[in-house]
Amino acid sequence: MKLTAKWVFCILIATAFVATSITIGVLFVSGSVAAETPNATTNETIVHPEVADTGTGETQEVLVHFESDTNTTTVQSAAEPASLLKQNAAAAQNPFLEQARRTAGITVKRTFWITNSALVTVDTTETSVEAVAAMEGVTKITPNFQVQTLDSATKPNAGPTRTAVETPVAADSPSGQTNEPASTPTATYGLEQIDAPNVWTDFDTRGDGVRVAVLDTGVDTSHPDIDLAEENGWADFDLSGNRRFTEPNDYDPDGHGTHVTGTIAGGNASGHSIGVAPDAKIMHGAVATENCETGCQVKFAQMLAGLEWAIQNDADVLSMSLGGSGYRQEFIEPIRTAQSEGIVVVAASGNQGPGTSTSPGNSYDAIAVGATDRYESVTSFSSGETIDTERAWGEDAPDDWPDEYVVPDVVAPGASVTSAEPGGEYGQMSGTSMATPHVAGVVALLQSSTDDRLSPAEINNALTETSRTPSGTSEQQDTRYGHGIVDAHSVVVSVREPLNIETNVKEVEVKTTETNITIFVTGSDGNAPSGQDGATNLVNATVAISGPNVDNETTIDSGAATFSVRPDQKGTITAEVTAYNRSNGTHHKVGPKTVEVTVNDDNTSADDYMIDGKYTNQSIFAAMADWRNDDLDTTVVFNIIERWRTGS
Repeated sequence: MKLTAKWVFCILIATAFVATSITIGVLFVSGSVAAETPNATTNETIVHPEVADTGTGETQEVLVHFESDTNTTTVQSAAEPASLLKQNAAAAQNPFLEQARRTAGITVKRTFWITNSALVTVDTTETSVEAVAAMEGVTKITPNFQVQTLDSATKPNAGPTRTAVETPVAADSPSGQTNEPASTPTATYGLEQIDAPNVWTDFDTRGDGVRVAVLDTGVDTSHPDIDLAEENGWADFDLSGNRRFTEPNDYDPDGHGTHVTGTIAGGNASGHSIGVAPDAKIMHGAVATENCETGCQVKFAQMLAGLEWAIQNDADVLSMSLGGSGYRQEFIEPIRTAQSEGIVVVAASGNQGPGTSTSPGNSYDAIAVGATDRYESVTSFSSGETIDTERAWGEDAPDDWPDEYVVPDVVAPGASVTSAEPGGEYGQMSGTSMATPHVAGVVALLQSSTDDRLSPAEINNALTETSRTPSGTSEQQDTRYGHGIVDAHSVVVSVREPLNIETNVKEVEVKTTETNITIFVTGSDGNAPSGQDGATNLVNATVAISGPNVDNETTIDSGAATFSVRPDQKGTITAEVTAYNRSNGTHHKVGPKTVEVTVNDDNTSADDYMIDGKYTNQSIFAAMADWRNDDLDTTVVFNIIERWRTGS
């Protein structure tokens, strides 16, 4: 009977194999035929609805995009991403540029390598947008859309929300109260909230050598608290993105750029510190200089020009307190290019409140920043939402983006923030525009605190892992606080004085009983954490265990903590360790830092004890030995004995 069953089984397998072979053969034949048949359709150039011909005979300004031999992967892995993009853009754009010169009604105003595109005006009385779309190498046509500064906490098109003050307001002063210059500099509430002054004193770093590019409205360099980098510290771009060779002195039609710049790297000439990283080197790109009566407006071409300038002049951080409504896919590529050059991109989340966000802040690769007030509450105007990637971005979303993500990533002070204003003045402004430079300054402090060149991903992870939320609020990322308020001191500690975690196993097989896993923790000094009054730099360490059927927290005693896992906890167990580093008599959070252990159940069966295809006395003895050591379930032993007895 068994032999017959085996033959039936073999026949079924053979039949399936023949059927599969026939199917494969058909597929190969179909493929050959298809390869010889010309494609009946061609990929049409995508023309954005905003730039489709209106039939009114007006001149349209559009961005024309071209075929590319590169993709995100090749750019990010290239030794010199910008050089690769420049070469590719030049080759891809040349055929179009030649044809455009010979075509009436088409004027090329500027080309961009960062997005492989050209800014073009189309006089629709002489030609059409559709005619441009049909030219060689053109893949899509998009508008030269508009974004604006995000300094208004009241409405999108309002001017800045600001209050003039004689000197900056100290952290412990009521809002709006002015102080006389002090012999010992104090700091604004914003700097105190993110704990920047303790970084200056504990680690003797103030952003030294880090180049921060600010794309904004211009800057008044005559202000006593503001200096620009001596080399490539200033650039000014017109609406087409072409460079205007101006001087920065007294050049800020709105005051927004001076205020933002002061928050990043302003000094303390008044006796009060206003800048997070006073020694950082500021590169200011004036891109928002039009219509500043109602909130300075920026054309996308100006943004592209500013981004190219920042990359070409070795910026380390890029701060953008600008935004436009919706999900603008045009920002995706330039942000990722900047990151591939090692630049950390920080952008405002927006000022339209819960359930909203603006671009470029809502692009997944940017660090999106929301705003808090002096009481560490998120402001009502601060934007935040959970973004469904496919719904928001469609096919434009890169493959490595998650299915959904939360904006903002972090929050920082953005309500009634005191900083510099043109003419040597000081004033208070509100908006996520004011929160963003706080975070850009923290990035500068972090990078200057270590000799290691940190990647944008490492900096992003460090910022989010060390951020904090006020007591009584969720510790999980949400659409109001993101991961939390940035903590300058904690993030520097996490890099300078890391938390080291190891386990006795990385993968463990759990059999019939519990198996122990031990977590070992040391600080940067190599010592295990101690209690509140211990002698080590690391104190009060705890480990939170989470995974299948497990959720608990325990104190790490003498540098180690042991927990048990059971067979029903198969999967990934995550151990998240948090400790405190003592500095100047205070405790600063270190971590959390995680380690993962894979737990497998033991799938040992009776067949594993067969010897030469049979169950023997030795099979039983081996099974009994494992059973006595709690390595084998009783039912498996009984199964082996029964099979030995019956000879099956």
